[in-house]
Amino acid sequence: MPVSPAVRGAAVSDAVVDGGSSKAGSAAGEAVRFPAKDGQPVAGRWFAPVGTPWGAVSLAPGVGIPQGFYKRAAAHLAAAGLGVLSFDYRGVGEARPKRLRGRPETLLDWALLDHGGALEAAARRLPGLPRFALCHSFGGQTLGLLPGATALQAAIIVSAASGDLRHWPAVTRLRYQAQMAVLVPILTTVLGKVPGKLMGGEDLPPGVARQWARWTLTPGYLAGAEPARMAHDALTCPIHVYATTDDPLGPTAAVDELASWYSGAAVSRHPVRPADLGRKVLGHVGLFKTGAQPIWDRWVADLRAAAELSLPA
Repeated sequence: MPVSPAVRGAAVSDAVVDGGSSKAGSAAGEAVRFPAKDGQPVAGRWFAPVGTPWGAVSLAPGVGIPQGFYKRAAAHLAAAGLGVLSFDYRGVGEARPKRLRGRPETLLDWALLDHGGALEAAARRLPGLPRFALCHSFGGQTLGLLPGATALQAAIIVSAASGDLRHWPAVTRLRYQAQMAVLVPILTTVLGKVPGKLMGGEDLPPGVARQWARWTLTPGYLAGAEPARMAHDALTCPIHVYATTDDPLGPTAAVDELASWYSGAAVSRHPVRPADLGRKVLGHVGLFKTGAQPIWDRWVADLRAAAELSLPA
């Protein structure tokens, strides 16, 4: 399902990598590196909390969307007292190499290694405080694959849905099937990547694109393609699912299916209409754009409630 908008080596420790501002609530965040689960360095941005911190948030992107796109929402949460760690999956954004041809990373590497490392790195930044996840699209699809996710006090999942094409109208389904079955193999063979301008994001490494195509063409999407890895029902924390009513990549039935994966959690659904924010269109990425601050305030309130529940009696 198209978006809208591992090489082994030496281990890396958490580190600041440039002189970016460490001021609390910095709009751009502080450039950092932290280790993925396999020890590879992950490019991240740390948004330090303003005032007394009360939780650490890992912010997981969608496919082909660089972490810089989320900086306004991250800074907003930081201004409310949350430390936020955003990151780029290997091969994308600040982690993009000069050439993508031959790159070995897959969607599972992005989830299990990079996102898994981010959960731990965010917790190390503010030890002893509640742990939260803010996940967009792919990040919300795969959160349940991560063993570390069971330590979360709450999660916010935004514009995420099962990619099972049976939830789309026939014409749209056929177009996506053609893209994944025909276009992706051709592009990854000829160009060594899938150009971002064709998919609505950044260029995708070949291994990522091929695995995404396989998931999309498999009935059940992730649940059908990787059944042995599905552990979403192990999460028991509150999960808030925010979905725009005009998301072309998130039909209601597909969002319903994703929510059903988290059967062990207290899942709350939050549909958002464009008119709720005075907009004509929100689509797949609108809840992270300027003007969505009322929604960001709701995320803060959701996480604050979960933090209070986690306090000892």
